[in-house]
Amino acid sequence: MQNKASLNSQQQIKQLQDLVQAAALNHETTMAAPISSSSSSALGPASPGGSGVKHAASTTATHQLNSFYLYTETVKGLPFSLQIYGDQLYSDQLYMAMERSGSLQDIVANGTVLVTVISYKNLTSFLPRFYFAKNSFGTDIDYIPASKIISSWLYYANRTGSETNQPLHVPLEAAHVEIIFQHENSPTTEWIPLCGYDSKATFEPTWRTDLCITENLMENITRCICPLSGTFVVLLAKKNYN
Repeated sequence: MQNKASLNSQQQIKQLQDLVQAAALNHETTMAAPISSSSSSALGPASPGGSGVKHAASTTATHQLNSFYLYTETVKGLPFSLQIYGDQLYSDQLYMAMERSGSLQDIVANGTVLVTVISYKNLTSFLPRFYFAKNSFGTDIDYIPASKIISSWLYYANRTGSETNQPLHVPLEAAHVEIIFQHENSPTTEWIPLCGYDSKATFEPTWRTDLCITENLMENITRCICPLSGTFVVLLAKKNYN
């Protein structure tokens, strides 16, 4: 991304990341206000399940990335589950499950653990339309981000320094998210939907397609079963045989 418009998009994405991180650290459930060039107030939708997570007002300046939905809840014990769907996730569906495993029990026993889910309303339109990468077999693959982007984090609250808001990564069998995405139809039969995963939410050409289980339910609906902490999207992938 070389031109001025692309640079502006990158700056706006960074602003959105800062806004989301600030909201998550404040344990907010919020939806960003419609875009304007000035500061505005943001009111959150009702918390799923009546969890008691507060509705927050944001005075952070908004920008052209429009809105996002953010939900934060404390993991008070294991097993733990969470469901978010409908308008609270822009028509996608998310299910989260944490088992009573040894690794998770150690994490929960070591401090207050939070889980945050973020759904970005139109972030995909600010990313490059095409990605190009090699898979683990050395085959060249073209990718198109074709759905909304959703992130989920598991992290310790009230940590400082380098540990601040750092995602906790646990094995897929111990904790996972299951997301049912609505996405673009494949332009031709050469393109297939795959679940993309980015562990650091860089939104650069670093999407991995080997860490999630992809289940194509309908032509424009795909289920992704992925590790809990990460950023997720449905990619339309085309093998480049040339």
